[in-house]
Amino acid sequence: MGRELFELLIVIFFSNICWKQQGLEDHFSRKELTLAQQKREDFKVIMAVVNQPGKYEPSEFQTGMLDCCDDIGICCFGYFCFCCLGCSIASDMGECCLCGLGMPIRSVYRTKYNIKGSMCNDYMVTMCCPLCTTCQLKRDINRRKEQGIF
Repeated sequence: MGRELFELLIVIFFSNICWKQQGLEDHFSRKELTLAQQKREDFKVIMAVVNQPGKYEPSEFQTGMLDCCDDIGICCFGYFCFCCLGCSIASDMGECCLCGLGMPIRSVYRTKYNIKGSMCNDYMVTMCCPLCTTCQLKRDINRRKEQGIF
């Protein structure tokens, strides 16, 4: 597989730059060059990097991770029935009830609303303080609902 790819890249390189000037038509048939160009086009499609325009401006979460006193109801809900809070978040996000806790739902939410961060950061904060991060996510969802942007 590696050798075939290398040979294909060489054919593509020479077919684009100088196949007629260097007399390469003697080494490669026109059919091989056409096939190589078609594969190159397929390769371009696979390797294309497209930045999709974001619907929202880059932002932060609307409350901090340790701002539990901002909404005592959510804090108590999470403390006394953590799984129920996760199910509530999943329901808000249109996901399965089992998906409401942890890094995946936080990453999906963060990506959807263009909130700054990374998957590594999501993983670390959900492992270190799952209750706080889950409450933060639910507070953010509620605030976005109030603002009409959820």
